[in-house]
Amino acid sequence: MDEMITNEARLDEAIDSYPLAPLPTGFADRVMSEVSRTPQLDAQFRLQFIDLVLPTFITTFGTAVFLTTLWLTGCWVIEDLPQPTWMPALSSYLEAMPMQWIAIGAVIIIFELLVSLLIASQVISDQPQVAVSSNP
Repeated sequence: MDEMITNEARLDEAIDSYPLAPLPTGFADRVMSEVSRTPQLDAQFRLQFIDLVLPTFITTFGTAVFLTTLWLTGCWVIEDLPQPTWMPALSSYLEAMPMQWIAIGAVIIIFELLVSLLIASQVISDQPQVAVSSNP
């Protein structure tokens, strides 16, 4: 570690020993006039891709869990799919589940869907706006 600090100090000393060339005449004025002509854009909040994917994934996963729960409890019968007799312990537990929990799950999933649709509609309808601020 000390060797690296010593090497950096030697490099700094070597760089400092070289003379600096003077800037061309009017360099600062040209740079500042170019900066003043360049429009300065105000930053605008934008949603990222993950802001859409994450709520969609959570809603899809919650819907899948909810539908699987309905299927396991026998509240939702799917044609050509046997009833879940392969998991009698879970099946009997879910059959004893109060309907309030199923209703709460349905309300949460509907809320997640509505929020995802709201975010998606805002992102789709929100066109980027360029606000140019002039420098005096």
